[in-house]
Amino acid sequence: MKFLSRNSLFILLMLSFMSHSLYANTVKQCSPGEVNQVLGELVKYGKVTQDVARNYIKNRPVVNVNGKPMVELKSNDYFWNYLFNCNSCGTHSPARPRKGQQNCKNCSNPHENDEEFVNMNILIEKKVAVFVKDSNGVTHGYVDPKIIAVSKKDIARAESGKKGTCTQCNSSVFKVKNEQCFNCGKPYTAPKPSTTSSTQSSPTTKSTPTVAAGSNKLLIGGLVVGVPVVAGGLYWGTRTHDVEAEIINLKWNTLVTVQAFSKVTREDFYKDIPVGESRMPRDGVGAFSGNDGEFGCFQKLHHKEPYSCKKTILVKESYKCGVEPKTMENGASKMVDKLCSKTVPKVVTDTCHKDIKKLYCQYNTYAWVKTRVCPNSGTFPQSMNEVKYKDCNIRASNYEREIKKNSFSLELGYEFKSKNKTKTLSLSEAEFETWIGREAALLEVNNFGIIDSFTKK
Repeated sequence: MKFLSRNSLFILLMLSFMSHSLYANTVKQCSPGEVNQVLGELVKYGKVTQDVARNYIKNRPVVNVNGKPMVELKSNDYFWNYLFNCNSCGTHSPARPRKGQQNCKNCSNPHENDEEFVNMNILIEKKVAVFVKDSNGVTHGYVDPKIIAVSKKDIARAESGKKGTCTQCNSSVFKVKNEQCFNCGKPYTAPKPSTTSSTQSSPTTKSTPTVAAGSNKLLIGGLVVGVPVVAGGLYWGTRTHDVEAEIINLKWNTLVTVQAFSKVTREDFYKDIPVGESRMPRDGVGAFSGNDGEFGCFQKLHHKEPYSCKKTILVKESYKCGVEPKTMENGASKMVDKLCSKTVPKVVTDTCHKDIKKLYCQYNTYAWVKTRVCPNSGTFPQSMNEVKYKDCNIRASNYEREIKKNSFSLELGYEFKSKNKTKTLSLSEAEFETWIGREAALLEVNNFGIIDSFTKK
């Protein structure tokens, strides 16, 4: 007889462990006798008729899980998955809604509605609830028929939300119509909402200005303020006064920019280069910037042109992969669809772009180029034409031109509220000429000191 080597024995032990883990839950079809056993438990514990029980299992498997007949759960099924953790002694006490089971089996104290429910894992550990993945990765849930909510009343209890408190014995009670306390039998009535006393002070709110009755005054925090004060202040400020002003200066500024029509190198797409040779100016006019020979041409990106195209992207896709329990506020569990996700390729329509290239060249041409700037300024009666430009010769050749920019202003001096003031006002050239020879002006000044208008005197 040959003995197994140490390595071979280790491999056999690992395979044995893996097979046990993979097939920890054995699921097989029930015998007719086991199906009748399930129907009997649904009738007994669910308090329904044989017809209701048969209809319940009509379209669902009744299977043997680990040697125990169970019912497969579907989406939207309810079952009673909980035990109470008693507040008085900490004992796990069964709490399915049946008469005589609302008191703790250990200390006999009634259950209170703030007691916590036992975690779903305890039911799974005790094999009362079993969740198994099939070969396709779909999760199936199976439970003991004793905890299925089949009757309409049980389903109403499961959907009723957090439990209420019996006003007679303080036991927890489902908040459903015509419900009776399981401990003392008293019909459940919802507590009346408490009403606050009329003498109770109302919450502090931010005070808002109100208008006192029969008056045009604002009442702000007990202080009476006249409404017309603001409006009156605005009216006072906009009132104007005639003020005589002296003309101190009539100023003018001139800026002359001199440009020369000079040879330059430019670059552009060939289609945008001027057609024809350059033409030189005469007395500063008649110039044309043309093409005096291109060079260094190449294909350059002109623009990107959009077009419709298809591309494949990866997206996450959700799908139903079985059922899973969701615990309600009152301890019941509702089966909901379990959602899994997977990454799948998807072909979508997109906008792509392609490069459009065109011929791009450098070329010789002529263009107006700034050569110098000639500033000048003066005051009336100095004439703009009589003053020579400093450090500047205007248009020295036929290939030059001038660009002139003028500005004009009027400086006034006047007395307002016993104070001497000056003000400079901008003028157009036409307005400037009308003020030549004038010595005074008439201003309209408001109480804020702003000049509203001015006229010649």
